[in-house]
Amino acid sequence: MPQTFTPNDVHDHRQGAFALIGATVHPAPNQPSQVANVWLQDGKIVALNKLPVPAEYATIEVEGLHLYAGFVDLNSGYGLPAPAAPKPFNYSAAQVMDSTTPGAFNSNEAIRSQFQAVDHFAPDPDKAKQLRQLGFSVVLAHRADGVARGSGALIALLDGPAQQAVLRAQASAHFSLSKGSSAQDFPISSMGAVALLRQTFHDARWYQAQSPKPFVDRSLDALLGNQSLPQLMAVSGWLDLLRAQRVADEFDQRWIYLAGGDEYQRAQTVAALGADLVVPLDFPKPLEQGDPALLRMTDLSALQHWAHAPFNPARLRAAGTRIALTSAGLEADQYKPFWPNLRAAMAAGLSPDQALEALTTAPAAMIGAEHQLGRIAPGFAANLLLTSAPIEDPSMQIYENWVSGQRHVLATVEADLRGTWELSLDQQSYRIEVTGSRAKPSAKRLDPREGESNKLSWRQDRGRLGIELIVEGKPILLAGRVRGSEIAAVDGRNWRLTPISGAGQPDQPSTIFLPEPGPLTYPLGAYGRTERPAQSHLLFRNATVWTNESDGVLSATDVRIQDGKISEIGTRLATRGAREIDASGRHLTAGIIDEHSHIAVQAINDTPTNSAMVRIRDSLNPGDVDVFRNLAGGVTAAQILHGSANPIGGQSALIKLRWGALPDQMLIAGADGFIKFALGENVKKSSNSLSVRYPNTRMGVAQFLEDAFSEAEHYRDQWTEWRRLSAREQRSRPAPRVDLAMQALTEVLDQRRFISAHSYVQSEILMLMRLAERHQFRVNTFTHILEGYKVAERMAAHGVGGSSFADWWAYKMEVIDAIPYNNALMEQAGVVTAVNSDDAEMSRRLNQEAAKTIQYGDLSEEAAWKLVTLNPARLLHLDERMGSIRVGKDADLVLWSAPPLSIAARADYTLVDGRIEFDREQTEAMAGAISDERERLIQQMRLAKAAGAETEKPKPKPAQRFHCDDLNGYEYLGASHAH
Repeated sequence: MPQTFTPNDVHDHRQGAFALIGATVHPAPNQPSQVANVWLQDGKIVALNKLPVPAEYATIEVEGLHLYAGFVDLNSGYGLPAPAAPKPFNYSAAQVMDSTTPGAFNSNEAIRSQFQAVDHFAPDPDKAKQLRQLGFSVVLAHRADGVARGSGALIALLDGPAQQAVLRAQASAHFSLSKGSSAQDFPISSMGAVALLRQTFHDARWYQAQSPKPFVDRSLDALLGNQSLPQLMAVSGWLDLLRAQRVADEFDQRWIYLAGGDEYQRAQTVAALGADLVVPLDFPKPLEQGDPALLRMTDLSALQHWAHAPFNPARLRAAGTRIALTSAGLEADQYKPFWPNLRAAMAAGLSPDQALEALTTAPAAMIGAEHQLGRIAPGFAANLLLTSAPIEDPSMQIYENWVSGQRHVLATVEADLRGTWELSLDQQSYRIEVTGSRAKPSAKRLDPREGESNKLSWRQDRGRLGIELIVEGKPILLAGRVRGSEIAAVDGRNWRLTPISGAGQPDQPSTIFLPEPGPLTYPLGAYGRTERPAQSHLLFRNATVWTNESDGVLSATDVRIQDGKISEIGTRLATRGAREIDASGRHLTAGIIDEHSHIAVQAINDTPTNSAMVRIRDSLNPGDVDVFRNLAGGVTAAQILHGSANPIGGQSALIKLRWGALPDQMLIAGADGFIKFALGENVKKSSNSLSVRYPNTRMGVAQFLEDAFSEAEHYRDQWTEWRRLSAREQRSRPAPRVDLAMQALTEVLDQRRFISAHSYVQSEILMLMRLAERHQFRVNTFTHILEGYKVAERMAAHGVGGSSFADWWAYKMEVIDAIPYNNALMEQAGVVTAVNSDDAEMSRRLNQEAAKTIQYGDLSEEAAWKLVTLNPARLLHLDERMGSIRVGKDADLVLWSAPPLSIAARADYTLVDGRIEFDREQTEAMAGAISDERERLIQQMRLAKAAGAETEKPKPKPAQRFHCDDLNGYEYLGASHAH
């Protein structure tokens, strides 16, 4: 091989020409095998034929063995230093606002596009050996650190210097939704990472258009330079994958996803994206059974995931997704589970050809190396696996792994002598049975005489055979040579082995326990369903109907639901094929709307003072069990607000509680945009004496908001001016920089996005209204607003609504003046008033919270009921579609067992868009089935252990529930629970 360094050895100009003779060659998946000779020279495959081998080739007889192309792993950190472990977030420490990375790099150190794996690569002989033993010849190495992770290098797992191992110095660009080891606070959540990534792509486009460049950003330079490379995005699971795909669609990216392993839950949805996936074989282990308390605390969804995970590759493939398989995640177990897990995946439906494709041609094609890797064909890299049997054979063993023509012997190829033999020695005969695996045979005597042991030593090594047995108390040592099926003595003694039966028998397959997964439910866990409920033609018969309209409360009334809408209200309505529900003695109302909720998400805050670029939709989790629990409490819709950690928080998500739907399917189509603002103690970090973040006083918050809207006006003016240019002028003058935070604030200025402001103290409430009036917009809602009663007339004049707690007070100094009459006083002053939860538990009984305003304020029952139905609908600009029972409105309804404001009232049915999302009778019937399924899966784990599976200790995860000031994201990070 040409080289530029001086060898510490004699010069070697041999061409490295080899011919592997007589193997069964499997050229590529879905191609017939053939017995052929494979010629190798200078690291390439030269020929595949049955012709005589030229004299210059060294021949290696491999008759009876199998040849496959070497495997390719697209998710590896091979040869690279491990990234530093992320430091846990410390709520009480000084914030890290700026990048700590020296140099002309991006202002956020989670953007590490400048990192090039090839510059840090050093061969790791031990790890290379481990990977070769699995069958891998080539890996795509990258450093798993940051949101933009830089470029990866394509590496051959050969022994030698880095210069020879590197096949492509820049082979790929890598991204994730995790900030990694960045010391900077932002981002602390996946939704923050999405915002950062979106802003970075906007910045790259703007930066590329500038001439001359206003500054140097080597991270953006590298990001732009890497755009022609295959783009790989690491995700933690299917929810992250869908979030990342939105970014891909927005910026015309085609990402190969380094998957999380749970994509089977949405295999059809993932397939519809048309993306390639690199799928892990890092399946969960069955749980230890020794601690019943830990086992009981383990969520049903974790048990279900254990059972379904081996089916992930097959289900993705069946849905039409092209997949590659990776060893990633198995490092801690020294990669030992790789082949057992691959066998489990094949037992679960992945065909041998599909498995081979996912290890060879598919990964090669994903990174544009389909003409170099993954096949046995002339011109391809001489990456070959020599195996004892086809890969689907459980007894298969890899004997050799050739990497770029470099031979690596993993196990010696020995003749298969297993079976029963007759040993003839000194006119005596002995019956011997050889068992075990072909690579590690063992033997015993079948006819030991009385007092003699049946033990026997049997050693095979590179065609040599050694036998030691005890006869009449004396050891007898025999030595022979094995050639093909013939065994000849070479020790000068007259002995002979004659086969009796079964010589050359196949290995007994190792036991693979495949759990019975049970039905796939949406979502996994308790109360998941195998399919979403259909829209029904329903007729509620003889109900007491709380219309929230001028008709008031109607007795003995029928309500028809068709196509997700309320289609008819009256008495003695004709059935017309509807399913009738007898509502006699029960009360039918509009569904409860929670104006301030933090359910159905995986994070609620990020850290920037202005977080307007962060979107709650990028954190939605429709599998949160609190969605189902809220349906059980009659809640049908909610505004999922960003938290109150920042003066300007993120963009809200207005959702309907569609249990088990996809995240975007929860969003209310056509709804106005909303955004969270916050005032008071939370945003100025009153509890953190070390805070360095501006602002840290209430006066500073006021000035910060003034400055933000002044900047937003300037930003809007810049874009207005540029859009007025002719097309010709626009071509010669680059567009202004897209600033996602300013973009959201201009929407507020233009009354296309509406503020819901966390607030307590009257001075700050007045401040924000005055600021809005100076900038000619209106605050939409003050939430919490516990001093609203002091400024209710001023609020009514401004046109802002109030959404408050029913009777919370005195839980911190900021609310010292709160009174339970607040809601009634605001309502009586003409303020559109709602009662909200801000709490996943309280939201289950918002009907009772509304009832408290009758005690505190003497509101009528109908007025009290509107506080959790029609009034929040008005605050969210949804009152033309929901919040009351009127023909043409959405069929978001609740049938209560008693008057809805009663503490005895229970939701018997909760409908969203005419779908029965909660049925109490059905739910109660499910409880036994849930318990049975849990016990069945635990029993399956016992069977897996009995079959030899390695177990692990249960690690129950506490349920995530968020409050306004929680700073949780990638992991459970310590934070306060202030409201």
